Amino acid sequence: MERKHLIAAMAEFERLLRKVAVEISIERADSADAGRCLEAYYAELAQCFDGGFEPAQGNTVIAAKMTPLTGWFVIARLDSEAVCGKFKALTALDQAGVSS
Repeated sequence: MERKHLIAAMAEFERLLRKVAVEISIERADSADAGRCLEAYYAELAQCFDGGFEPAQGNTVIAAKMTPLTGWFVIARLDSEAVCGKFKALTALDQAGVSS
């Protein structure tokens, strides 16, 4: 039983260490790391749907819309490896639920 608790404690310790090792930066949406992150994201989405996922038919990232002050492409890195993310600035129309 002690071994089980020790292993659980070690796993929690590693999780907490990795959490503080994440670095976040704003980058160009057309950067190589952004492209890799988006490809991985689209591949993950394709596995979620029976018919796959076609980025061109969905809500794709347009680099011009992911540039401050319109939006931001934020990349998180863990151990120098990009693990991705993005943010788009909301306009009053977005907040009201109106498509622009």
